[in-house]
Amino acid sequence: MTKKYDEDSALKGGQKKKLSDPLQKAIIDKTVEEREEDEKKDETLRIRDSRLRRLVRKAINEAEFYGETPGGQLVGTEREDARFAQSLEAEKIMKRAGLNTQEISQMWGWIKSGDPEMEFYDTPSYEKLFNLLAFDEPTMPYGVAKCRTGEPDIWILEYLAGEAPECSLPPSPYKTQPQAAK
Repeated sequence: MTKKYDEDSALKGGQKKKLSDPLQKAIIDKTVEEREEDEKKDETLRIRDSRLRRLVRKAINEAEFYGETPGGQLVGTEREDARFAQSLEAEKIMKRAGLNTQEISQMWGWIKSGDPEMEFYDTPSYEKLFNLLAFDEPTMPYGVAKCRTGEPDIWILEYLAGEAPECSLPPSPYKTQPQAAK
């Protein structure tokens, strides 16, 4: 036991004078390794933070901002607002039809592709949406539902995308209508 390692900051309390030199050296080496690992972690975090900052700056610079009112409300976003509202409505319809999250995700793929060759017709999603839009909440025109004036699968996809012509259907005889006051 020499005083060779006694003054190292890695040794604490009785370790300075009561432990042999090889044991003191092992404690010091282990402490140095831990410090180096901590420094690497800090450096990695710094790199991640700086990369994150760069990405945020890049996103802000690339973002297309519209005008704002004095209160900070964005203006000029009517088209995006309408598209968002249409997407929300389409998702509500899909949920009312009983589609699960996987089927809804698959539906968005079919809706966005616009490809009539997609095999939507022979799926449970089609069956559920057809039953909802043709019978439960009759929105689909009768001629389309019967394949006389259009294809039901294409009509459903266009309807959910907000592209199908609006239908003016008479009130359903199955739903109670408020009585007119006499």
